[in-house]
Amino acid sequence: MRMWFRERVAKDDDDDVRSAAVQELARGWKDDPDTLPLLKNRAANDDDDDVRRLAVQELARGWKDDADTLPLLKEGATNDDDEDVRRAAVRELARGWKDDPDCPGIPSDASARGINLNNRPHFENHTLCARFLSELIAWQPTLSLF
Repeated sequence: MRMWFRERVAKDDDDDVRSAAVQELARGWKDDPDTLPLLKNRAANDDDDDVRRLAVQELARGWKDDADTLPLLKEGATNDDDEDVRRAAVRELARGWKDDPDCPGIPSDASARGINLNNRPHFENHTLCARFLSELIAWQPTLSLF
C-alpha cells in the first residue's frame, strides 16, 4: 500500500489525489525512509499550491527536527508563488520555532510597515524570527498573513 501512495504523490495527474496521498504518507508512514525526501520534493516542486501547502504543513508537524525543515519553511514562506503556501509556512514557523534561539521575536518595525500584529490572535502565544518576518514584510508589505 505504501508504494501505491508514493506513486500517487509523485505521478498522479489529479492534485486532489496527490494532496490526499501526501497526508496519508506523512501520517501513516512517517518512519519510512522514503517519506521525508518525497515530502520535501512535493513542498518545493509540486505544480499545485494545495499539494505544496500540505507538504509544508506535514513536514513542519512531523519532521521539525530534520535539518532541512526550517530552511524549507523559510524558503516557502518567502518565495512560493502562492500566498496560501507562504501563509501556511509562516504559521508553521510561528507554531514550531517560537523558542528557537535564532528567532528573537516579532520585529518592532512591523507596525511602522502597516502590519498590526496586536489584532492577530495567532501571535498571542507565538513569536516569529525577527529577521525572517522583516524580510517577508519588506518583500511584500501588503501580504495578509492570517
